Parts: sequence; structure tokens; C-alpha cells
Amino acid sequence: MSPFELLQELVNLEAIDLSECKQLINLPDLSGALKLKQLRLSGCENLCEVQSSAFSKDTLDTLLLD
Repeated sequence: MSPFELLQELVNLEAIDLSECKQLINLPDLSGALKLKQLRLSGCENLCEVQSSAFSKDTLDTLLLD
């Protein structure tokens, strides 16, 4: 199981900070993170794709993509 597949198991996860992760190319499905409030992807220079599930959360109040 990959680390991102584990995200589907973490239903109480409230924050993900992958800032400055230069090797991140795509962000997988985050639909299992039901309580996600913060998603930080600043400085992820190679990030090309973010699944729409990252933006469709009613609980998400912080999204950093700069």
C-alpha cells in the first residue's frame, strides 16, 4: 500500500502539508479524508494534477497552491 493509499483510511485527518515536495507530480484522490480542513501544496514545482476531490470538501478552509 502506498502512502497516498493510506490517506483513504484517515477519515479524521484535518491537515496535509506537502509544501516544497519537489517530487510530487500528482495529488491522488483525497475523498477518504472526510474532515480535511487544510491542504498545503506551496512550492510543489512539479505538481501537474490535483484530483477534484481535493476541492469538493465542505470542510476545506485553507488551500495553498503558490
